[in-house]
Amino acid sequence: MSKYGIIAMILAITAVSIALVPVSESDADENATFLEIPEVKAEAGATGVEVPMKIVDVQGTGFSSLSFDLDYEEGLTLKGVKEGTLMHVFPDENLSSPCTIVCEADDNVTSTGTILTFVFDVADDTAGMNLPLHIDNREAVNASGDDVIIILEGTATIVVNPDVTPVTSVTLDRTSLVLAVKEKYRLEATVLPEDATDRNVTWTSDNMEIANVDVLGYVEAIAVGTAKITVTTDDGGKTATCDVTVLDKVIPIESITLDATSLNLMVGDHDTLLVTITPDNTTADKTIVWSSNDTSVVTVDQDGRVEAIGPGIATVTAKNPDSQKSAFCVVIVEAVYVTDVKLDKTSLEIVEGGSEKLNATVLPEDATDKLVSWSSDNEKVATVDQEGYVTAVAAGTAKITVTTHDGNKTTVCDVTVRQAVRVTGVELDKSKIEVLIGNTEKLNATVLPDNADDKSVTWKSSDEKVATVDSEGTVTGVGVGSATITVTTVDEAKTAECAVTVNPVVVTGVTLDKTEITVEEGKVMKLVATVLPDNATDKTVAWSTSNPDVATVDHNGIVKGVAAGTATVTVTTNDGSKTASCAVTVTEHQIVHVDSITLDKVKADVNVGKSVKLVPTVGPDNADDKSVTWKSSDEKIATVDQDGNVKAVATGNATITATTVDGGYSASCDVTVKEAPADHTLFYVGIVAAIVILLITAFFIMRRRSGKI
Repeated sequence: MSKYGIIAMILAITAVSIALVPVSESDADENATFLEIPEVKAEAGATGVEVPMKIVDVQGTGFSSLSFDLDYEEGLTLKGVKEGTLMHVFPDENLSSPCTIVCEADDNVTSTGTILTFVFDVADDTAGMNLPLHIDNREAVNASGDDVIIILEGTATIVVNPDVTPVTSVTLDRTSLVLAVKEKYRLEATVLPEDATDRNVTWTSDNMEIANVDVLGYVEAIAVGTAKITVTTDDGGKTATCDVTVLDKVIPIESITLDATSLNLMVGDHDTLLVTITPDNTTADKTIVWSSNDTSVVTVDQDGRVEAIGPGIATVTAKNPDSQKSAFCVVIVEAVYVTDVKLDKTSLEIVEGGSEKLNATVLPEDATDKLVSWSSDNEKVATVDQEGYVTAVAAGTAKITVTTHDGNKTTVCDVTVRQAVRVTGVELDKSKIEVLIGNTEKLNATVLPDNADDKSVTWKSSDEKVATVDSEGTVTGVGVGSATITVTTVDEAKTAECAVTVNPVVVTGVTLDKTEITVEEGKVMKLVATVLPDNATDKTVAWSTSNPDVATVDHNGIVKGVAAGTATVTVTTNDGSKTASCAVTVTEHQIVHVDSITLDKVKADVNVGKSVKLVPTVGPDNADDKSVTWKSSDEKIATVDQDGNVKAVATGNATITATTVDGGYSASCDVTVKEAPADHTLFYVGIVAAIVILLITAFFIMRRRSGKI
């Protein structure tokens, strides 16, 4: 750990200020001055950070001169000392740590205020550090030449805010490497992002008998075989690897050649270059890296596939990084020139105010430059934008021309704009309709005249809670009542109306899923009513029983047997009072007695003061009374409540028994109570406290010996 880290740790543990002079009762002299330097926060890399020295109290005559040595930590650079309002300041010419500062006044200073201000630059690599300032060998006198006690208080520290940029990844310049025994190669690691705070890495080899690696990434081949070299970032543990093959002897690459030294391609074409490495028996790494010196002309992938992008000349290079051997191919790319342009329409008729799109096809399909321009020879009749959209302005004729940028090839479309036939009215095929809730009816609109150019309409309902209408004029009944459906022409806003009455769907009958049932006393059974038709508007029903002393029924159709006998349950629709009935026979209840009980545990070990829950299972599952009682054989050892919660009281053995109320069946669990393990928490807290006290004591002893206190 650096000295910055040690200082930061001690300051954090003790949480006390750096008092540069301890204050005692003897300091309360009649000639004493109290100075203060505050703690200042700054960012790593900050410049012009100001740390003021202030007078906060004066006792006695005050003082007229003050001198001291300033010692500051690495990571800080003192750029200057600014005078305050109380004294003149005379710092050393060389402000490197330590330096001497002298302050003088025309007469005794007895007021409070700023004496001087230190101006520091903070290093970039200090994020999260505490950088203290030390003031030593203070001497102060008043105008009469008498010594004045100077008491300097405050933290006198520049606290640098943490500014950590974490590592996101690491890569190596090689992922595989072939070396001969005793040969060396340095791997280069790239840590990202470039401004990561901690860019340190660690190198390791998984087989140091084959290949070793040092702290700088130098790989040394030791013996024939294979090894994996791994680089790991200190921050985040990001890794990258390189597979190393060590041979007894490496046969180097002598040359690289391509199957073509020049290529002629048209834009959009492609070709693949083949590489030949000599000698054939080379043991070196045969990796080939491909590149193009002008990717606007050609691109090349790592398989040697060359793509022609644009007209021009470019050089494609194949290079072996290990041997630095290269081969080149000059690629000439020619444009595919335009030969013609066609339109999807050669004539067009549009109504005033209308628009239509013309689509141009440039030939050949693989032409390099397929850009076109559009123009109209009479923009008072028709205009055209650069997307080919023609807009009719006024009646007449115009020619729309498309022109290719390459070759100025042209094609013309003759446009005729005619005067629009306006809408004079609209009619509906029905002026009044009746619709059941949930049903639909179609309204048909006729726009006049028949040859109107824009016959589109919109539909609207005056009350969508009663009836809705879609864009096709289909009316749907929603709720009982009346509404008006209005159709409006888009051109000239002509309207027509239809009065709509929405009626309910009346109930025609009701049925039950059962016409007779048998139910035991205290048991229940559900009856399900079906109201007809399925789309009836009001499907609510009421339930009743002919003999509530025998059987009852609730509003959901749940029948409960009360006493042995017979009754009739009837369902009645609220709409139309349609009814259906079910004959109910109630039989006497047959009691199901308990025949067994088990516990989820037959043995349990519990520490003193702890608890365990026992869970009983009473059989059969449909027994009427499954309640149990609990008992402990020795409540001085263990107690049990009526929920089966067993609490350990003292060491020993006790038997916990559960007994059914019905039948008296019982089951037991043997409980062993043990002493709780010793709690060493206070012991460990004491050790930690002792370590902290020792650190604080050692810190102040070292400071006193160095004269800093």
